[in-house]
Amino acid sequence: MFRVLSYFLVIVFAVLTACQLPAAVSGIKAGWQMYLPLLYGVGANFILSRISLFSRNQDHLRTLSHELTHWLVGLMLFKKIHSLNVEEDTGSVVHSGGRFGQMFLSLSPYCFPIFTIILLLLRFIIAKEYLFGFDIAVGMTLGFHIGCFMSQIGSHQSDITKYGLFRSYVYIAALWMFFFLVILFSVRCDLFYAVKDIFVGYWDTLNVFWDFCADLVDKIAKWLKN
Repeated sequence: MFRVLSYFLVIVFAVLTACQLPAAVSGIKAGWQMYLPLLYGVGANFILSRISLFSRNQDHLRTLSHELTHWLVGLMLFKKIHSLNVEEDTGSVVHSGGRFGQMFLSLSPYCFPIFTIILLLLRFIIAKEYLFGFDIAVGMTLGFHIGCFMSQIGSHQSDITKYGLFRSYVYIAALWMFFFLVILFSVRCDLFYAVKDIFVGYWDTLNVFWDFCADLVDKIAKWLKN
């Protein structure tokens, strides 16, 4: 029963998030200039990752990011952390504390850009004249996380296979869409209002769907009477 419910909730979350993408894309078209520093940062990270001087520790940094995300999400979910181990191409976080949030904890390294979110948390204290450079740094962390995702995602990952490939990939896609929206909206305002606007959008979408269903039921009832 719980497994079926989790499938349903993951799909609903993905659909609600996807419904907000058109408005976000329209916002990019209307004010594309404000997103240029973000794109510059993503591009800079891509270039630096191809230069030997900067890429020699790339695998270790990606593994470190992966395990740090497990560790941080574990702390956020009030898990008991027993150990954190990181090597160049492997690592582990041992924890305990029940099943609550276990799916998010396991899949978070594939869809939670922690360094980008940390910078966005600090963005509201940055003076306007420094935002251009700051947003380039945000873009660089985003480019780093995209690189981590591309190098680590796959059915060979036990974190992914233990929840089923379909559910895991839908969940990962939904979270990436969510954080994509968070990043886009945060550039316009700040992280708090970005998250608030997204959840208000969820509520509005649910209300529209509810009104549609109510209207459909009403029409069917009238048709059956006739």
